[in-house]
Amino acid sequence: MRIIMVHSGLLNTNTGGGIHTYELYKNFQSMGDVTCFIAKSKQHEDSPNMVSVPFINLPFCRAISYYCALFFYLFHHSLKLKPDVIYVRQLSLGISPLIVSKLLKIPYVLEVNGLIDDEIRMLKNHKNKIIINFFLLIDFFHFKCSNKIIAVSQGLKDQIVLNYGISAEKVVFIENGVNSDNFFPIEQTIAISKLKLNPSKKYVCFVGGLAPWHGVEYLVQSANNILKEFPNVLFLIIGDGPMKEALIQQIERLDLSKNFFLTGNVDHSLVPYYINASELCVAPFTGERNIRIGLSPLKIYEYLSCAKPVVTSDIPGVSEIVLNSGGGILVKPDDSGELEMAILKLLKNEKIRTIMGQMGRDYIVLNHSWSNTAKKIFNIFMNIT
Repeated sequence: MRIIMVHSGLLNTNTGGGIHTYELYKNFQSMGDVTCFIAKSKQHEDSPNMVSVPFINLPFCRAISYYCALFFYLFHHSLKLKPDVIYVRQLSLGISPLIVSKLLKIPYVLEVNGLIDDEIRMLKNHKNKIIINFFLLIDFFHFKCSNKIIAVSQGLKDQIVLNYGISAEKVVFIENGVNSDNFFPIEQTIAISKLKLNPSKKYVCFVGGLAPWHGVEYLVQSANNILKEFPNVLFLIIGDGPMKEALIQQIERLDLSKNFFLTGNVDHSLVPYYINASELCVAPFTGERNIRIGLSPLKIYEYLSCAKPVVTSDIPGVSEIVLNSGGGILVKPDDSGELEMAILKLLKNEKIRTIMGQMGRDYIVLNHSWSNTAKKIFNIFMNIT
């Protein structure tokens, strides 16, 4: 089977979207002939079957130039390769792959990780209904014209069916995965030494993009009471995003600067060390947006794959993983008090941390590898060609 994949923009494997695309690309290679289209960058220039699409790197020109070039690159390579399917990670305004698929009658499969109008509202607090409706129209066009839609959570599938009038049979729920060969237990002292962290500290870790729906502000709110019982705790915030400056201001306002370490973006190969250096990991997702569409967060899989217990919000998609694995504690979203109590419970009991961590690791390795995810998607390709 010949597969064309399209990733929106640069394939940055330090981000969730980039990891998702690259892991599927690697696993598809064992199943068929895969060509992946990405924005031109030096990171993957030497990778086999990666096609770098040029763009004009100037404000207001990047997206337009990229999508125009993508159309011609895709059209040319599709004529030459004669692919059996085009698989696209949701492209916002980019409809180039869809046009190519319709012109050349190639089945089109769309992967959806979130609803664009939700993200516009939360990231920019946009009140302009015309702009929001424009994005809704683009989404509707994508959804209606796709042969199949892959949603990473059941809630997301339900919202696509309900809000866009899409047939439930057309939308398939397939969760994300993890590379358990990269994310595995490492001796805590080794991880701390590798990162040059202070061995006298206890670490609580968050990994991810600092977006409004990740709720890191609730971790900051919970910190003072945690520090009263465990003054040697240092909170690690691994990642970057639009909420970073607001979080820094909140940390300074609460006089917690010496208790939080915000690393910014780090190389993905270092993330397992930060996780393994920690006593436990957190994912305090907000209720807004997340309860409605559900989640399939890479961070939860990565935490558990490293055999670390998690404290996370009771959100559809997340709850099932924690309950089925026994690998953590669920707390009410947007509640710093519950978050604080759960973190303290785990900090006080090493035995519970060890048991939960091992149960989580066993469950994730068995049920949530990228290989399993890729096989499920590949079966969809086989059934529509």
